[in-house]
Amino acid sequence: MLTKIKEFLNTRNWIFAVSKNSDIITFNLKGINGAYQCIVDVREDFKTFLFVTFNGNSCPESKMPLILDFLNRLNTYLTYGNFEIDIESRQIKFRTSIIVNGFELNNQIIEEIIDRNIWLMDYTSPYFMKLMYSDMEVSDVYKLLIPSPTSEIEQ
Repeated sequence: MLTKIKEFLNTRNWIFAVSKNSDIITFNLKGINGAYQCIVDVREDFKTFLFVTFNGNSCPESKMPLILDFLNRLNTYLTYGNFEIDIESRQIKFRTSIIVNGFELNNQIIEEIIDRNIWLMDYTSPYFMKLMYSDMEVSDVYKLLIPSPTSEIEQ
């Protein structure tokens, strides 16, 4: 799996580093709304491919309750992947993974996992920043990100 993922990253001309002692690849990307650190963690023995994108900003300690609430609301809305925050470093990350059992990992699958992950982190990044560096409430930021479906329905 690691070889296929490296080949995919090479087709994008992305510069990456491979850990010598494990099946971990790291690289940095710049999106529209921020710069992100990405990690690929391949576990051949478990047949898993994990992809993680870090937001790049540490949440101010005083804003942790707001961010935790926001992450929880986002995660209940998502159908794939999940947001997390490291309590020590206060780094927000988005992770996706797949168990590769009974089929072969290919470029289309790798692209879906990586691109959707990075896109979602980049898309949500401004909303995290609003919570971390303004006086906005979680419910107001969440409504900006995910408008109520009933607000557009006429009866």
